[in-house]
Amino acid sequence: MSLALTGGGVGGVVIAPLLVWLSARLSFANALQIVAGATLPILLATILLCIDRPPQGMRTAVVGSGQDAATTSLIHPITRWRALASAHLWTIAGPLALGIAVQVGFIVHQVAFLFPLLGREGAGLAVLVTALVAVLGRVGLGLFVDRLDQRRLAAVLLAAQAVALFVMLQSGTVFTVYLACAVFGFGVGNMIVLPALMVQREYPAAAFGMLSALVLAIIQLTNAWGPSLLGGLRDATGDYTAPIWVCMSLDVTAAAIVLLRVGPAMGVAGARRQGAISGN
Repeated sequence: MSLALTGGGVGGVVIAPLLVWLSARLSFANALQIVAGATLPILLATILLCIDRPPQGMRTAVVGSGQDAATTSLIHPITRWRALASAHLWTIAGPLALGIAVQVGFIVHQVAFLFPLLGREGAGLAVLVTALVAVLGRVGLGLFVDRLDQRRLAAVLLAAQAVALFVMLQSGTVFTVYLACAVFGFGVGNMIVLPALMVQREYPAAAFGMLSALVLAIIQLTNAWGPSLLGGLRDATGDYTAPIWVCMSLDVTAAAIVLLRVGPAMGVAGARRQGAISGN
């Protein structure tokens, strides 16, 4: 999963700085048309050459797992409405939705926020640093993230991003801002994989597909207003001080909520560990 999600990070490493560089020499509209024109044939070629139907053995395995899931769901019924009514699901979806909304909002406004201090080229470099660390952090932590307490990890990442935003808001040195962008980028790289990992660990395997899709849908609906929130506050107050403080508050709130362990799914991970111990 960590490898599969590197595409967005690579786009941040290449596309965003390229747009900044081109828009400094051409108009933004012309720069966008050039990048879009170059991207479209690459995208189509990648789809034609690299995306294929799964092998027959893999399709058979998927069908078999679906039958097992259906049998298990009869024993442990978990429906969407029952999940939505449980506090446990919201201790996963709620804080991660807030955290990712902050991430999306900040990334959209990152160049405008850092432009007064870093200038156009420097702000583009800050985006590159953020995206590069996101890719490296996701791939690196992905090697052992399943061995960690993912709720504590999420809380640490959210708190670190709040600190990074505070440093960017208060610091007047270029190096410190780039360092804060790197810290923020590490959270961006890993936050997106945590919802599915938490669902996998804390709910029965039969419910994974349905619940992970439900959690991701909640996150997508929430993070859509992140850029609008920051932009509206920026227009209302005249600068980015209030929007960044709101982002920090949301991150801290999310870090506190994600540490709550409530509801019927609390025992799932414990039962799995107990089963593993008994099996050994």
